[in-house]
Amino acid sequence: MECIRYRGNDPEVLRRLAESGQAHLADLPVSGIKPVLRNHVTFDAADPIDKLLLDKDLAIDFHNYLRSRTNEYVTYKFTKTVTDGDVTSFSYSWYEDNFHKIEFHFLGLPECRWLIVSNTSFTVYDWLVDDGRFSSQRWYTKEQWDTSKEWQDIPW
Repeated sequence: MECIRYRGNDPEVLRRLAESGQAHLADLPVSGIKPVLRNHVTFDAADPIDKLLLDKDLAIDFHNYLRSRTNEYVTYKFTKTVTDGDVTSFSYSWYEDNFHKIEFHFLGLPECRWLIVSNTSFTVYDWLVDDGRFSSQRWYTKEQWDTSKEWQDIPW
């Protein structure tokens, strides 16, 4: 969709375009803002019954979500799912054998019940929103997660 350009001057929109690596889509030059990868997201359950879900339950649900999106243009491949303590992970690919790892962590904290770490933030975001069972999304870069815990509510 690179034929669509942003003609406005809203600093928040310009920042988000630049941080997502799409600054070239703005008519105004965007300087001083580098692309940012928010690949850590914490979230909670919207319904108390879902607070019982474990990291492996989320991994299965996400796996099934991707399988449901398979169509004539996209076929997902998966590696074996591995659970180690409160972390469940697998890798998936939608193009050749270019696999992307995703980790599901159980944190058990208020409003931060789970953590997902993945470089496929847009797909994770879509799943969290489409699923409807989750709330309080907080997106972090790795550096923010490791240090300041500064976050925003969307990955871009």
